Amino acid sequence: MMLESSRLLRPLNFLRIKFTNKNRYCFLLPILFSIAFTFILALNPNQIAIFGDNGFLKMASGILQLLTGFFIASLAAVASFNKGELDEYMSGNCPTLQAKENGSTEPRKLTRRRFLCYLFGYLSFTSLMLYLIGLFCSLFYSLACSIIPDQLHRIVLYTFTLFYSFVFFNLITTTLLGLFFTADRIHWEGEARRLPQGANDEQSQPSPRQP
Repeated sequence: MMLESSRLLRPLNFLRIKFTNKNRYCFLLPILFSIAFTFILALNPNQIAIFGDNGFLKMASGILQLLTGFFIASLAAVASFNKGELDEYMSGNCPTLQAKENGSTEPRKLTRRRFLCYLFGYLSFTSLMLYLIGLFCSLFYSLACSIIPDQLHRIVLYTFTLFYSFVFFNLITTTLLGLFFTADRIHWEGEARRLPQGANDEQSQPSPRQP
């Protein structure tokens, strides 16, 4: 598979990881948001601009500049943070990734550290690529308008908007998912281990929660 063999595309392996509610947060919600955004744009073409100084692309690029640095710093922090719990598996529905071993492909459980590295690596890659796409599209917008037939302008514009906004909203929802894992999810088992000995079952075991 190309994602497994390519070093440049390796951060996209996050999309191959299986974990609870992944499709909802990484695909379904971004699709709904991008369709709604494109629909609103189509209804108000003169009020909402995509290109230009006050356009969506310009504003999104400003946000992406900040997020890219934040994601790379988060990736470095997770990869180097000296905490033993990060090298353990998450209880419950542990994230898995299909990996080849002894000639066969099997799901392999991911430790907290490796899962978060994949997550922030994916966010770093996506934010950087999205910024570059916006940069090049802004630079060549006038040239593209002169080449593309007038009757196709709106089709091309809305198709691009749908794609760009989907990736942008995917970035936002995945970022919120990453904040959930780093701020809350990875600490569940640690809290359970720190409960006093002899506590009753309700105290000694955390209530079941879905990641």
